[in-house]
Amino acid sequence: MTLNKTTYYGILFLLVLASFRTFSSMYFPALNSDDGINILMVHSFSMPENLYFWGQDRYGSFIPLLANPLLKIFSLRAEVAESIVHFGVLLLGFFSFASFLKSRYIKILFALLFFFPPYHMVEFFRNNIGLSYCLVGMMLFLLHKIQSTEIKLVNKHFCYFLLTLLTVFSVWLSELAAISIFILLMVFIVKGFLKKGTISNLIRYKTEVVYFIFTLATLIVFISYAKQNAIKIETFKGINSYSEVINSFTIFFNSLFRLMFFNAKEPITGIYLILLLFALMIFCFSKKKIELNKMQKTLFVFLITDVIIIFGVIMLSNWALLNNIPRRYFVGSYIFLGLASLIIIENTKFNHQKLKYLNHFVFVVISIGGISSFYNLIYVWPKTFSPKIKVVSEFRQLEPAGIIADYWNSYITACANPSLIKATPHDAQEIRNKKMAIEVMEQENIYIIRDGWLEFFPDTLIQFNNTLVKSGDAFTLGNSNVCLYKKLPE
Repeated sequence: MTLNKTTYYGILFLLVLASFRTFSSMYFPALNSDDGINILMVHSFSMPENLYFWGQDRYGSFIPLLANPLLKIFSLRAEVAESIVHFGVLLLGFFSFASFLKSRYIKILFALLFFFPPYHMVEFFRNNIGLSYCLVGMMLFLLHKIQSTEIKLVNKHFCYFLLTLLTVFSVWLSELAAISIFILLMVFIVKGFLKKGTISNLIRYKTEVVYFIFTLATLIVFISYAKQNAIKIETFKGINSYSEVINSFTIFFNSLFRLMFFNAKEPITGIYLILLLFALMIFCFSKKKIELNKMQKTLFVFLITDVIIIFGVIMLSNWALLNNIPRRYFVGSYIFLGLASLIIIENTKFNHQKLKYLNHFVFVVISIGGISSFYNLIYVWPKTFSPKIKVVSEFRQLEPAGIIADYWNSYITACANPSLIKATPHDAQEIRNKKMAIEVMEQENIYIIRDGWLEFFPDTLIQFNNTLVKSGDAFTLGNSNVCLYKKLPE
């Protein structure tokens, strides 16, 4: 199927708009307190204490860094600034990856795969790992531009400087990106060696060597500085033993099989996986010849190598096992596998003429994967399509106010108006921002949300070494059970 330029950009615009309307912080119905922290950081970003996600020494605050000036200059709400910058990075990542596809129709398939992922890959939009992969995609685009076109020396230096920034930012966002960048470096070194033939010829890449040293030094200095100003926590617990590796594989494949055999209450995802397997079988038995140019071969090798090594690292990681092999670690592999598959489909000749329409079946499969996200949001969790920001905005009736709740009901409520509503988890949970906990206790009116924490509202409650006394009857606000408490004078 051939699409003209106008039709292509028209469809792409509608897809991006629909995705923004569904998954951005402004509209996402399943927004939680982790997302809320990012929004609050946009509102009050400061260096160096906010260089990492509150209470951690990992997951760099790249989006708050960029969105905070936008908020101040244009007087935007924090979630609006966050959404604009967040989707801006995603959009740049998409165009970078899509530049390696030739057909506009195939690019639309990639847009569907990218902007409407299956439910279990939605964290690609919400999590730093997905954003870091977008930066890696931009690096791929720049490297291809440098190698494939004749550019002026000043532009070449500019591209290398951008590569330095993208390297630092991607590793800052997610240290998992360091593995991908290392693999990318090795692929290009091997490619250069095979092309030039000898190590002496490789030494001619003086500019590249200088920028490599500069990038490595900048990365080490910046990450060290950021970690020195972050709360030190244990994030790596070593390598799994043989039995633990088997356990990791078991968890991963059990989750996959539960979806495929409709044992996970997610029937659309199960249909998606079965059709995906069916499409793979058709391809394997029907392909005649795959014709990739040198650039595509290099890219394909990188994509597949990255997927395999990242999967192996996750299976070996004891930290990943302790966290039950979280799906967020696989969002980059989802995009890389999707791009690699579309590159292959686009450049394959089939045994039968009609099988050239396999890409239409792929369109159906990818669409069903996207539908699974809508199904889960409406029928599994949160069983509504109403934006979470709109729901918590009801708490503006209470401002100025302090809110204490279970972690998952805490920081997200402060997003209603970060200037006048302060929120914190109760003192038996991990406190991401101790300064905000103090601000909560300084409020005249402190509201308790009992959902996920208390069975009933007690007459008195001890929080952060302060006695809180119940004041008035409980009420419902923002889909939560709430009651006003007053701090007992010391």
